[in-house]
Amino acid sequence: MTKAEENKRKTKKKETKAEDLVEQGKSLLKERKFDKAKDVFEKAVELDPNFPKIYSYLIPIYHELKMDANAVQAYKNAIELDQNDLVAHYHLGVMSLKKKQFMTAKKLFKKVIDVNRRHVGAIFGFGLASFRTGNLAAAKKCFEYVSKADPKNAVAKKYCEVLEKQ
Repeated sequence: MTKAEENKRKTKKKETKAEDLVEQGKSLLKERKFDKAKDVFEKAVELDPNFPKIYSYLIPIYHELKMDANAVQAYKNAIELDQNDLVAHYHLGVMSLKKKQFMTAKKLFKKVIDVNRRHVGAIFGFGLASFRTGNLAAAKKCFEYVSKADPKNAVAKKYCEVLEKQ
């Protein structure tokens, strides 16, 4: 086996192991075991730092663990590898909302909506950011859409009621 073939085989093995770790991390994330999920995703990054989805999963974990600087860096890494990583844009949008960075959140959610006009989470986030920045017409439109798309979303319905009164 040539040196190039050997390196290719080792790279493929690392990528496969990283993919396995991502699946394990996703399960831990669903169980809300953030510390363990962080460790697993970070191991996956060590194996394959060019796998953008790993960074997308790290964003909400870092935010949950109050490691916002790490979350922002994970977002930058994801976007550097894939400009159209909608998961990264969405999660950083949610983080920006929580940090009351409403204009940043609007830009991030808009990027998601531009690609997927039916992304209920991004539309809801854009509605919240619009409401907080005083664009009540945009907020109303967003909350009405979310209320129809997700009839169980009581928060969107509540915002619709508030905006009807104004």
